[in-house]
Parts: sequence; structure tokens; C-alpha cells
Amino acid sequence: MAPSAAWIAFLAGLGKYASQNDVHPGVNTGLWVANSLAWYLYPEKQSSIYGMAKLSKKATALQTVQGQAMLSTAAYLGALQLGRTRAEAFAVSWAVQSATALRFALTKADDVDCSRSGVYIWAALSAGIAALALA
Repeated sequence: MAPSAAWIAFLAGLGKYASQNDVHPGVNTGLWVANSLAWYLYPEKQSSIYGMAKLSKKATALQTVQGQAMLSTAAYLGALQLGRTRAEAFAVSWAVQSATALRFALTKADDVDCSRSGVYIWAALSAGIAALALA
């Protein structure tokens, strides 16, 4: 069985058990966090697992951005499971988005001819949204 088919089968089984409340919600969030980190930190490896051709630098950067979005969702879900309010979870999510955007500006933007100033604005706006959520 191909690795992706095994993964799909595993997730389908987990979904079935989770829908019957037989699985702690933290398991699902943990899997989302792991998958998010994999796409964020290792986009080339993740792409090869799913049978994609070798990625260009721009495509790799875009896969990293996908991982950023997934991480912000993971932060939101994790914060809710830790008992935070929706506003606090929203703020955490946007703080993660700000931090990952800043990392992108400092480590990837030049590699893909992306304006750092635009990414810095993205990071600043994300931080502002996080702060407003807590106001």
C-alpha cells in the first residue's frame, strides 16, 4: 500500500472513532499540528510524499505559506482545547501568523524575489489583529 493510501486509511479510521467520541480531541489537534509543522518546515519532503515533482523555490515558498496557515489554525484549535476563550484563541492564531510571516521575511523572501516590506506589513497587520482581539 502506498504511504499516502495508508495515511488516508488511518485518518478515515481516526475520523470514524472520533465521531463516536472514542478519541480525545487532542489527538486530532496533535495530528493537525504535526502535519502543519511538516508542511511549514519540510515542504519539499511533504511534496515528495504526495508524489509532486521537485518544487521550484517559489513553489516551495508557497508550500511554506500553506504550512503557516495550517499552523495558525492549529494554534487556534490548541488554545481552545486548553480552555482559552475564542478571542484569546483568535489572538494566538494571529500571533502565530505574525511570527511565521516575520520568519518568512527574514529567511525566504529574498530567495523568491518577494518584497520584504510587504511581508513585514503582513506581520505587523497580523500582530495588530492579535492585539485587537484581546482589547
